Formats: sequence, C-alpha cells, structure tokens
Amino acid sequence: MLDWGTVPHPGIADLDFYVIVDPGTRVSFPHFQTYTEDQRYIMNHRHHVISARVFSSINHYDPWFLHMETLFDPANAFRFTKVHFAGSAYEALSLNFIYQKIAYGCLPFVARTYALHEFNVRQFFEEVKQFKYFLREFKKMGVEYGEEDPALPLYEEALNNWEAVCTHPDRLMQLHVHFENSIAWTYRALARIAQKKVLSKATPTMLRPHTSSEKRLLKRYPRSLIVDTGDATFVYQKGCTALRIERESFFVPLPLMSKVARNIFILPWELACFPAHHLFLDGVLSRHYQRISCTDLPDVPLWKDDALRTLYTLFNQNLKETSLVTNAKYQEITYGFRFPIPQGTSLFKRMALITGRVLSGAALRLVRSSLGRLFRRGGRKILWEKSLA
Repeated sequence: MLDWGTVPHPGIADLDFYVIVDPGTRVSFPHFQTYTEDQRYIMNHRHHVISARVFSSINHYDPWFLHMETLFDPANAFRFTKVHFAGSAYEALSLNFIYQKIAYGCLPFVARTYALHEFNVRQFFEEVKQFKYFLREFKKMGVEYGEEDPALPLYEEALNNWEAVCTHPDRLMQLHVHFENSIAWTYRALARIAQKKVLSKATPTMLRPHTSSEKRLLKRYPRSLIVDTGDATFVYQKGCTALRIERESFFVPLPLMSKVARNIFILPWELACFPAHHLFLDGVLSRHYQRISCTDLPDVPLWKDDALRTLYTLFNQNLKETSLVTNAKYQEITYGFRFPIPQGTSLFKRMALITGRVLSGAALRLVRSSLGRLFRRGGRKILWEKSLA
C-alpha cells in the first residue's frame, strides 16, 4: 500500500492510497462504511487498486507524480521511481490528464450544481485548485492559451480561507461563475492544440450506428462521435463552438428505478482524440467503449503518440488483472463498465446485484427506445452553455 500526493490545504485535501495486488487476486477491500467518520472524511473515497504488473508504469496515468510514500511493503518490492517523459510523450500524457480532469470531473460538477442544486464544497475546491497546474503545463509545453485565467488569485485566496468562505453561499456561487469561465478557458487551449496536432483516422466499421437509439442520437447531434455511458452521454461534434450540458429526466413504471436521468455533454470533435485510442485497441475496457460509441462521420480524431497508446493499453490491462477485487476505486475512467459478479458472493447479495442491474438496464433501454418520449418529464433542458469563441 502506498500513499501519494500532498496535503496543501488540510480539511479540503484528501489522502489517496494505492493498493497493489497480484494479477487475478480475489480480495474484497474493506467497505467504505466500515471506517470511522473521521477516517471516511480524511480518505473521501475508496482505495485505488492497481495490478502489480501495471505499477511500474504508474507515471503514465499521471505524468505530474513526483513521489509516493510506502505505507506497507514488507518485501520492499514496489518502490516508486519517477519517470521523466520527454517531448511529445510528456505533451500527450499531460494534455490527456488535463482533458480527463475537465471532462470527467469539472463538467459533471457543473451539471450537478444546476440539475440537482447540490454544491459539494470540498469537491469544488479540489476542482478549482487544478487550474493553476493547467496554466503551468500550458506554459511548459508552449500551448497557446491567450490571457492567463484571471480567477487563479481568487481561487488561491479562497483555498487559504476555505472555512470562512464555506459560510457564505453567495461567495461560493460567485466562485462557481469563475469556475465555469475557467473550464471554458481550459477547453479553448486544449481545442487549439488539438486542432493543430490531431490526425483523422478512418472510422472503424463497428462504430456505424446499428440501433434505433444510436440513429436517433445522431439525428439529434449530426456530424458527431457519441459515447453513451448510461447516465452520461458525451457528444463530440464537428463545428462545435460552445460547451453545452443538456439534461433529460424520465419517470418510468419500474420498481426502484422510477426516476431516470442523463446528462449530455456536447464538446468539440477534436477533443475525442484522447479517449479515441480505445477505438483502436483490443481489451476489456476498449471493447466496452466501442460498444457504447457510434458516429456518422467517415473519420475519428486521434492524438497519435506511443506513450498515449501505452496508457490506454494499461487501462485495459489493469481492469483485466484486478477484475476479482471488490470495493475498490479505479484511476481509470470506466465509462459505466460493469464487472462480472465475483464468485463467492453470497446468494442474497448476488440476487440483489442481479436485480439492480436488470432493472437499471431495462430502464435505460426503455427511455432510449422510441417510447422514451412518453416517459420524459418535460423537454430536454439546456443546463449550461459557454462559448469557446
């Protein structure tokens, strides 16, 4: 077990742990609720799991990693060694890391704020503290970003006085407005560099729309690559000049699954160049990504780089080699991937899991069918939009 990262803002920062397991190990990590309230607050989430064979390549996941502290390693077999990537490899991995932070962290946070009227203060500060590192990376790599993000000093001041800021909801929402602008600022820089560096690669045959649901999505969002993960749909659209989040809510006649909703994130087509590596790999996660993707375009964007291809290959390897671990968290973005129910699971828990999966699957199929409009509560709503011009 290793601990990584720093705690620059006690009370806001969490502690991140990697638990290294041998490939194929069948083990259940302690359930999060078994920890004390203080321990849960400090950790903030379950422990990450990583295969022993993947650990030596951990810097591919996060090229900014500087050090890890060993908490438990009696054989002294897993000492962290910083890998210094050079040139195009560092550029590809760093920009991919920024893309993931924005697409799968910041944008869903904005969606929750406006759709559910939820505001997780701790997560918010975890998100905003990243923008100064984005600027650092853009400068290091010579990425064109325009003027510096004017909100950076505001974030730093708020982080240093977070306990006081938390007592003023109006100030938090003012910071949220800056946060939205920072997201657009980051995406503009990513889109500029992607437009220069991205290659177009012929669309794999399996991405042609086959189901009526895929065809309806592409009719609504033409000239797009669409990735439908279940409760979140990512639309990478050609000619996109604004970030947009839409939301659909449904009420379906099924027990335990009466309320179903999905957020739709509309992004520039070029920014699919990072996860698009899954479209050209064979692995447990890549095959899942291919199954949930479709496009009406003759080509897809790809940031071609060996280090980036290695990273997405590692994602597949890690999921395969740790598939028997339960109650773990993954550094990988899994796009709604579901692991098989492990052997040895009690009959009661197995039946509960199967029932939940069947009902949720039926609800998703229903709302995505031609009958979906019958269960929609109101129309499709635009939650948020921000120009990239």
